[in-house]
Amino acid sequence: MRLESGAAPSRWDSGLNQIRSSLTFWAPRLSTFVAVATLIEFLSLRLLIRLGPVLPRAQITVTITETLMLIGSIALTFAFLLVLASLMMAAWQTSRHSLRYGIVAVIVLTIVLALAGDAPPPFLFVAFILSALTTMCILLWSARQSKSYMGWLAFFLAAYLALAYPTIVNTIHATSPYTAEARGLSELLIVLATLAAPFILLRPRREWIAALVGIIGAILLAGLWFSVQWLPPTLMIWSVALTGYLPAPIYILAFGLWLYTFTSLMKRENTRRQALGLALIALGGLRWDLSYYALLVLLGFLLLSGAVNGLDKNPDEHPKPA
Repeated sequence: MRLESGAAPSRWDSGLNQIRSSLTFWAPRLSTFVAVATLIEFLSLRLLIRLGPVLPRAQITVTITETLMLIGSIALTFAFLLVLASLMMAAWQTSRHSLRYGIVAVIVLTIVLALAGDAPPPFLFVAFILSALTTMCILLWSARQSKSYMGWLAFFLAAYLALAYPTIVNTIHATSPYTAEARGLSELLIVLATLAAPFILLRPRREWIAALVGIIGAILLAGLWFSVQWLPPTLMIWSVALTGYLPAPIYILAFGLWLYTFTSLMKRENTRRQALGLALIALGGLRWDLSYYALLVLLGFLLLSGAVNGLDKNPDEHPKPA
């Protein structure tokens, strides 16, 4: 039975409103927890494993390494569960049916893949990749941002569309031309999007402390790159699947600009969502051979798009890029 105009809301409506308010409170905090857990996993697992050959063989080093890897494994589990919870919150709170269906499809396929074990049917993983890409397309379509911001987001989407081709080909064990070129294009687009980030997200303000962080980071990476030339490309390819085929100065500049942009965005509460989105896409990298990495990228893209912001306030209240 419909409520007459001015009638008090039912207990059911009141309960739903309380749930929505609670989710609105926890959603941005949950994204922060995802980023922290993923960073711990990144440092303790992805980087530490590849640094093993250059670490001393002392017993204390072995003990510390094993402890950090255990911490990283726990963080990986938490990050995976938290990113699923964040996507569930987004699906619950968005009023866009197409976006809700896309996110739910990704979550369901992720759970099915997890239950399928170490060797799921290839068609399941292909369906997961296509669902993630479709959801990213819906997010871009739903975003209400400036033309320059939308164009910048399109670089990220194009990068993962290009990456999907070799990923799907490898998943179905097919032989197809231009897979290496598609992966190279994906890397180029991600690097270009990173180089453009401060000009899109920070215009026209300048942050000197953030600039100092970016400069120091770039100098440290340059020093490492030119003193131990094999190490940065090795860490890049095994941690975020960047092959390093572009000239080294481009990656050094991109890293410095990424640090500058991330630090600047984190300093302000109204742009912290964008900082977390950048961080999750960076930590997800260009590895879509595992659902975990694809979920990180999807959540990062969702945060950057603002299509589900805090989540689903009045679209006119969405913060515009600076």
